[in-house]
Amino acid sequence: MLKSLQVIEAYRRREARGETPGVAVPWLAYIASAEQPVVNLERVESLRELDTHNPVLDYVERSLRLLDSLPLSYWIKELAEETLVWSETAKGGSARQRRSWQREGINTFAHNIGSAELYRRHVLGGPAHGSDGSAGAPHGDRSVRQEPVVERDTGLGGAPHGDRSVRQEPVVKRDTDLGGAPAEPLREPAAELAGRERIIHRLIGTHGLIGQQIRGEVPPEVNRPLAALAEEGLLTPEELERLLMALNQCIIAAVAPELWRQVQPEVQRLIAAVAGGGIQPVPLQERLRRMRTGPAARGEDFSAEWVRLAVEGFRPDWLEPLSSATFWYAESALQTFSLEQFLKVMLLIAGDSEHTPGEGPKHISFAEVMNSIYYDYRGVKKINVYKKRIIEKYLSELSWEELGRSRRDSQGSLAEPELPGAGEVQELQAAQHRQGALDVQEVQGVQGVQDGQIVQEMHVQAAQHRQGAHNVHEVQAAQRGQGAYEVQEMQAAQHRHTMQAAPNPHLTHRLQRQPELPDTLFFDFVFSPAAEKLIEFCIEAEKSPLYERAVLMLFDLFGLRRDAFDRFHNEETYLSQMNGTADYKAVILEHIAGTKVLDIGPGGGVLLDLIEERLPGVQAVGIDISSNVIEALQQRKAREKRGWEVLQGDALNLKELVTPGSVDTVVFSSILHELYSYVPFNGRKFNHETVAAALVSAYEVLADSGVIIIRDGIMTEPEHERRRVRFLEEDGLASLARYAEDFAGRRIQYEVIGEQEVLMPVNDAMEFLYTYTWGEEAYVHEVQEQFGYFTPGRYKKFIQSTLGETAQIEVFRHYLQDGYTEALRERIVIMDDHGAEVSLPDSTCFIVIRKG
Repeated sequence: MLKSLQVIEAYRRREARGETPGVAVPWLAYIASAEQPVVNLERVESLRELDTHNPVLDYVERSLRLLDSLPLSYWIKELAEETLVWSETAKGGSARQRRSWQREGINTFAHNIGSAELYRRHVLGGPAHGSDGSAGAPHGDRSVRQEPVVERDTGLGGAPHGDRSVRQEPVVKRDTDLGGAPAEPLREPAAELAGRERIIHRLIGTHGLIGQQIRGEVPPEVNRPLAALAEEGLLTPEELERLLMALNQCIIAAVAPELWRQVQPEVQRLIAAVAGGGIQPVPLQERLRRMRTGPAARGEDFSAEWVRLAVEGFRPDWLEPLSSATFWYAESALQTFSLEQFLKVMLLIAGDSEHTPGEGPKHISFAEVMNSIYYDYRGVKKINVYKKRIIEKYLSELSWEELGRSRRDSQGSLAEPELPGAGEVQELQAAQHRQGALDVQEVQGVQGVQDGQIVQEMHVQAAQHRQGAHNVHEVQAAQRGQGAYEVQEMQAAQHRHTMQAAPNPHLTHRLQRQPELPDTLFFDFVFSPAAEKLIEFCIEAEKSPLYERAVLMLFDLFGLRRDAFDRFHNEETYLSQMNGTADYKAVILEHIAGTKVLDIGPGGGVLLDLIEERLPGVQAVGIDISSNVIEALQQRKAREKRGWEVLQGDALNLKELVTPGSVDTVVFSSILHELYSYVPFNGRKFNHETVAAALVSAYEVLADSGVIIIRDGIMTEPEHERRRVRFLEEDGLASLARYAEDFAGRRIQYEVIGEQEVLMPVNDAMEFLYTYTWGEEAYVHEVQEQFGYFTPGRYKKFIQSTLGETAQIEVFRHYLQDGYTEALRERIVIMDDHGAEVSLPDSTCFIVIRKG
């Protein structure tokens, strides 16, 4: 077993016994003392696990166990072992140590560079672990293996030969400052190190960069220091290739074994290029494409979108300052945003007024965005859709012209744009084809547990008010995983730069640097304290009927549409349920007329699929007000190469989306009751005028002889009948009392006539039972919806009075939807008012209206 693993196991045994384990080995002391989780949240399933685990130590141990299992020569394994144990140290340290390191210019945000510097100072006996006043770890232990190395086997089981590591010649060929391109002869930052230690220093400094190159996060040139190991004679090309393959297997497979299997061919190709001195540049456009593997898996067509955005005004040359930059956490932070939004973020960085012409930041960190964009819902990591929607609106109000003007202001005049032609698209597509092995899942997660120590929230120059005044907010971060930087200390340490896009004082973006790290730029979105609290309130309100009111307050604060009633925190579950309802929607197909169909509120797209598959020649268009639904459908359409279309718009104003008289069929499948319940009409929800407006809107766009198809909830007749409900669950009566208190559609009446028995009007009983059926998970939404809003007789009269004499009701039937009886069988007994068991009444109506 590797000595490093023995050290870790001994530490864990002492920790398990509740002892305070003293750690004499410096690399473990740093990692074990980590007070803040510094991880890439891309592959974390729950944020709660970060409270009880040291993810960095876990990752290092996994990588070492992989190394221990590999059939490597002693010489290769020893170099790899010491590289692995030091490569994550910049993620460790106490909060006090980290502040001290940062003041000394140690870049803990780019963990490979910071870790290499910690290793260098350790080897040279520098101040890395004592400068904060703490005793730190002893300097004497310079490595896991302390005895001098005289002879090593450099092959995979071959005979040993002379020591190839102790090559002491001075380095004068190139600047190997980690990630640098060839330059004039300069003294290497680690020139004081001996040959073996110099090799390890460079391996630490380039730790993980092969994987990041596959993901597009770094340019290939950052691996030139590795190529220099062979050029300077410190290693032969064959030795370098074997060593790098072993290291990268440990680095990547420790993230996920299947990931290593997927990317191994590409890793091998890149390492061969490094060892052979054949490193080739990759255009920034291709790097950005690789950073969009998550969206590509969900259906994003990068090539087509790039060309479309360029035609609309996006200038690819505006991104030139970023061509040599490394990106930290970009995909994890921005993968749920569209390509347009992603590129606008990049342009905000490229247009930073601090840049001088032709010069950009070396490292760009999105760690703060990543840490704020996730939260736990029922123990599972979820995207903070509240923040996402607000950020999307903020970015939508930034025009390409405004972004270009910002860049011109900082870098002078620019040439006129050159629109992309077919050749450019073909070239990119060919590059994508060549990439082959880098298909979506292959590169996702290579970065693994990456660094990105968060630059904490400080005083922020906030947005301009609508009248142009400036308002300054002091923001102290409360995000998971962040430490406690004192505001006064950080005020002096941080440089701030903001640009306000939208006239809302509650959100801005921020670009900031530290004087000690001038080559590193930190990007984040800053919400005002009031907005942060309101978003927190929305998250808490997900568990209560306050949810709707909380969300509407948030919409008002940021000027979002009040009728965009996204099911924020469980949209995936909702769409999955909608996708499982194909059977009853197939009945709708029998009544579709003509060749153009609008599906209002398409949910998961089941009806759109059925129309495309079973009615060739019919054009299906889904229309929904919800951004969540439209995003999911657009991604699925691209991913599955579907022919239907989707449009985001208002069902009450269809003529704004389609030409009046151009539609043959409009379908309202289980959507009218939601419009009735959620959408205020003339200032009031639960308003029959909302249903009337939706029917009129559909009728206006119908061609002559076109049809409206309605499938929705219905009340029963006669309305004066009553039902006795006996609850078979202990909390049944309490659930009814809660529902009656929370439901806003109308007053729910009931009379308690027994320990678990009530007497209720039949339609009040059924309205409650429709919600009771779905259970606690759906309660927060279902309690806000009134499923039945007309009896059959009243519905017919309503249609005729709303649409007039030209509207002919061709089909009108009602029935009990399958599933309700079975779902309630073990939960309630329903009886008439004399105590005799009866069946559930009809729940659903099916109506076809033809425009005469």
